Amino acid sequence: MPALPVVPQVIRIDHHFSIGEDLAAKCRLFDRYTGAAPTNSDLITLANTYMTAFTGSGVAGDMTPDRILTGITITDLTSATAAVGESTIAAIPGTNGGAKLPADVAAVWSRTIARRYRGGHSRVYWPLGSETDLQDAQTWKVASTTAWATNLLTWQTDLNAAIWGGGGSFVPVAVSFYSGFTVHTGVTGRARNVSTPRAVALVDTVTGDIMRTGLGSQRKRLLRLA
Repeated sequence: MPALPVVPQVIRIDHHFSIGEDLAAKCRLFDRYTGAAPTNSDLITLANTYMTAFTGSGVAGDMTPDRILTGITITDLTSATAAVGESTIAAIPGTNGGAKLPADVAAVWSRTIARRYRGGHSRVYWPLGSETDLQDAQTWKVASTTAWATNLLTWQTDLNAAIWGGGGSFVPVAVSFYSGFTVHTGVTGRARNVSTPRAVALVDTVTGDIMRTGLGSQRKRLLRLA
């Protein structure tokens, strides 16, 4: 596979979770910085500050204890050799006292942009909620989704306030690395669609966030055990 295109002045923020037996669940955000590029040390400090803010923001209280934030990795996408930083703070479990839900159930946080396009919208599948947050078999309680959105935005504000010296400010963005697909046929004759990387990544400013009331699903978090 060819390398993905670089994205000048954009950082990728990977939130690493363990959910039951799944030790590699991930939620990913992108931010554009307006000032000078960070160093590795800058991003380690930022990741540690951001992870520490997880509890104070209230997001930890939105997850059941089987959902654990194990780390945060922040990568500057400006070049293949730009800075990378990973948190060194101990893992933080959720503190929601409600009964836990199956590993594939998630809260969908949609990120809106001004550009109209065909295809799936930018979204994050956060491992939030318990049985007490369910309205019915298909939806969350509005009170729960409202609280989650507030807490996630508080957590993002904590990140913004911790930007490195000279970094300017953060602007949330959506990054598109692929456009369309190519049909590849293997030696067995079976065809499959392979996403086509863009020559230049497409970056859109996030204009708003919407916490969906419908239950989201990430089947890969079930580890194909069924």
